[in-house]
Amino acid sequence: LQGESRTYYPGGQLRRIELFDKDTLVRGTCFKEDGTPQEFTPSQQAPTYPGGEKALFQHFSASLQYPKDAFDRDIEGTALISFVVNKDGHVSDVIILKDPGGGCGLEAVRLAKSMARWNPGFAHDEPVKVRYNMPLKFKLVYDQKKRRKKH
Repeated sequence: LQGESRTYYPGGQLRRIELFDKDTLVRGTCFKEDGTPQEFTPSQQAPTYPGGEKALFQHFSASLQYPKDAFDRDIEGTALISFVVNKDGHVSDVIILKDPGGGCGLEAVRLAKSMARWNPGFAHDEPVKVRYNMPLKFKLVYDQKKRRKKH
């Protein structure tokens, strides 16, 4: 995106003006339908997890249960899941795109379904459904003294 972008209400009134420089939003102005200025919000906002990425990683770290089959067979790898953050922030339509095996993909789905409600995404001040792809790494940890796996 480059330059000025204008959007309008269905009745033709100016809704927002946004100025972009090399795909970066520089500034913007929003208007109510009656033409009065209002607080600016970007025309598109991605969903966010409550507390941010740090809270999301803490949730996964605290909730992950290494699958027994993967643990017993020394399976490590990255599971890739896809899910939808709905207009109300609930997660749905969780699917496995990549599964290292041993139950890791199913554990990734379980973790996604156990997430707290997200703050929804917005497009032009309206909540929208957004599909996310998310990798989850499964890695075994070894006790250096006993050389036994821990999970």
